[in-house]
Amino acid sequence: MKPWKCSKKKWCKTLADRLQIKNAHGKGLAPFVLMSMTTGKDTVYGVVYKTDAKDDGVLLNVCPWCAEKICFVPKKKVIK
Repeated sequence: MKPWKCSKKKWCKTLADRLQIKNAHGKGLAPFVLMSMTTGKDTVYGVVYKTDAKDDGVLLNVCPWCAEKICFVPKKKVIK
């Protein structure tokens, strides 16, 4: 894997420069974070794009700049 590509541990430089970390509830690109109710630990699962602060946003599957997978939400297990 090349260093300028997104991975599960790090975003590519172009995406990282455009993420709204401090204003994650506003317009633009923001990390998609879920908190485990059992451990209380926050985990980043991807990137959300919002058109405004009230928008729920769209979870991006692929980085628009490096074309690598950036959505890491675990698949739901089917209970029989």
